[in-house]
Amino acid sequence: MQIDNPYHPPQTAASDLTRSESSRALGLSALATLFWCILLGGILGAVSRVVRDQIAGGTHYEAIGEFGIKILASILLLIGSQNRRFRDSFWRFFMQSSAIWLASAVTWTAVNGKPHVAYLQVNRNGWIISLIVGTVILYIIHSRQHMFDKATDL
Repeated sequence: MQIDNPYHPPQTAASDLTRSESSRALGLSALATLFWCILLGGILGAVSRVVRDQIAGGTHYEAIGEFGIKILASILLLIGSQNRRFRDSFWRFFMQSSAIWLASAVTWTAVNGKPHVAYLQVNRNGWIISLIVGTVILYIIHSRQHMFDKATDL
């Protein structure tokens, strides 16, 4: 189908894929990303706990660094989760971001040998805030993209 609108995005080779091929490719990349999220979370939790004993003072710089990296990773996942449908983007972001936060908490606790309530509370709060903010951003992106698509179809 030829589109005469000069502002409409050009047809690409990726758009020629059948729906099942495209879904399969997205599913495999989402699964691979989920694996890397679990690995990243696990490494962050373990390194944060091991380094904790080596830092003197009341400020836990290793925890601040871990928290910052998890937030940065959530932002990057948000950018990578922008599929056509909001529901698919949301679930992809939710699963991958949750994997990072959960894996870091589990690994930190395992290295520590017992749960540390303050660490788990901060981790839980960071996870919830990152999901809420990420969902709102995804919604805004998708609603604007939907408005843009309607405008270009005129």
